[in-house]
Amino acid sequence: MLIVHQALPNTTNSTSPYQVDARIQHKSGISSAKVWWTIDTTQGYTSVNMNNSSGYNWQGFIPAQVCGSTVFYYIEATSVSGKTRTRPMPAPNSYCKFKVTCTTALSEIFPPAINPIYPNPSKGITCIPVFSQTETKGKISLVDVLGNEVRIIHEGKIPAGDKNFFINTMDIAAGTYAVRISTLNGITAQRLVIR
Repeated sequence: MLIVHQALPNTTNSTSPYQVDARIQHKSGISSAKVWWTIDTTQGYTSVNMNNSSGYNWQGFIPAQVCGSTVFYYIEATSVSGKTRTRPMPAPNSYCKFKVTCTTALSEIFPPAINPIYPNPSKGITCIPVFSQTETKGKISLVDVLGNEVRIIHEGKIPAGDKNFFINTMDIAAGTYAVRISTLNGITAQRLVIR
């Protein structure tokens, strides 16, 4: 199976869907094609169907994302004979990505960054160091591997500069989670293992 795709460049567009084009062909024909996308690889991918626009040309649309987001995506196609392939290979461990880099008159505004969480693995009081370019409002939460919110760590003002937030993980089931910060400028996340 042949899948040819030119990766999407960074964009300043945060209002219109992103068109993903690919040339997909197989001797038996193509029965279906999808674009799998996410803005947080720890939370898994969402699929959108691609449509055959003409001949071997397929296209799908990733929904518009907020400024500061990084969009990760890959293409999956299935032939009439049942063979399935992805590009890039081996997706989802490899992927294409682009940034939604909406710029202000002064500079780019990115969502707050999470510095290394410690201790990690965690059992008890855990520090989440956050750095934000500007004061913003947002929510810091602990989510499970399915993206379900397990606990809200902080909701409201996130000051400019460095700030430590804390969570007590003593009563949370052992497993792999993500600490996620959601703001108007985008979403950032970091993995946290609880023992």
